[in-house]
Amino acid sequence: MRYRIGNPPGKDNKYGDAVNWECLLNTITNGEDLYFISSDKDYRSEIFEDNMNPFLENEWKNKKKSNIYFYKNLVSFLNEHVKDIKLRTEQEKQDLIVRLNKSYNFERTHGIIAMLNKYTGWTELQIEEICQAAENNDQVKWILEDTDVYNFYHNLLSNVKYDNLTDCATKRVIEQIDILAAEKANEGRTDYEAYAADTLEEYYKH
Repeated sequence: MRYRIGNPPGKDNKYGDAVNWECLLNTITNGEDLYFISSDKDYRSEIFEDNMNPFLENEWKNKKKSNIYFYKNLVSFLNEHVKDIKLRTEQEKQDLIVRLNKSYNFERTHGIIAMLNKYTGWTELQIEEICQAAENNDQVKWILEDTDVYNFYHNLLSNVKYDNLTDCATKRVIEQIDILAAEKANEGRTDYEAYAADTLEEYYKH
């Protein structure tokens, strides 16, 4: 019912986020504040991405008689509330993503990709930001087919569910990677056929 009347969260005929939100409304004790951490755009403000969707925030305050504090990633929450915890790895990853988006030559891009390859456990938001670099920065986009850059993006996106994506950089880069994969497969087949023909020709010569 929530989805059908058009209330957030939720999109594309999927009810998961709406179910999660209703569960929170039904299970959290009234008067108890909630710290809500999610990179899902369905919960965020369309204007201010660091803020919660105002409809959801007001709904929570009215129904639960408490406050809800929104954070789009664990790093921002811990930086504010757990000052003694150092999330060095996450900060390094985020710094590299920023550097990739601002890379100003091919050599620098290859270097950043090599450093990004050392990490795993990317969030949806981080993947989107990495894909934005492949879309918006020519120093990444123009060498996407280079082996190291291609392999990084291929591995990064291999477990992303394409059908669940809306129109976003991640979806568009997956499409580019699929095209490159088909081209590389065709090149490999052509090279093999040429090698086989040469081998057969040498055989008949002898």
